[in-house]
Amino acid sequence: MLKKVTTAIFILLTLSLFSCTENDKTEEELDPIKGTWQLTALNGTSTTDWGYTVETTKTKAVNINVTYQFLDNNILIVEGTADSEQYDEEGNIILTARGVQHNRTDYWEVNESLDELYFAIEGGFFEEYWEITSLTPNKIVAKHVMENDFGELSTEHIVIMELER
Repeated sequence: MLKKVTTAIFILLTLSLFSCTENDKTEEELDPIKGTWQLTALNGTSTTDWGYTVETTKTKAVNINVTYQFLDNNILIVEGTADSEQYDEEGNIILTARGVQHNRTDYWEVNESLDELYFAIEGGFFEEYWEITSLTPNKIVAKHVMENDFGELSTEHIVIMELER
């Protein structure tokens, strides 16, 4: 009789531990994108083919103070400022913009395999797809590629963003 009671108690304790483990998961474990993130890097490369010459520039954000909030109901709130520096192929600064505003409220989704972020910007007027190249509980690295072809003129813009909790 004691052996049956001990076995029953052991089974109940084991089951309660498993149920606690599932219920004790943090929001980040249940949805690794939701929450507040700080933009820590934003780097871009633009290549323009003029038909007779190809020009490449690099852009990077500095003095970054931008927050991304991935909220319930797929609401994204981006707030803050950053400076933007553009460099030529030799690494010389060709343009600096101070205090660039990063303020918007948009719609966001992540696919089931957690390798693509989708943003509907300005009520869906613009759409962006970002390939998630790295996702950890504390860091997202994503890449966006935009290509335009206007006959003789074609451009390719590659932007890499890093977010940290």
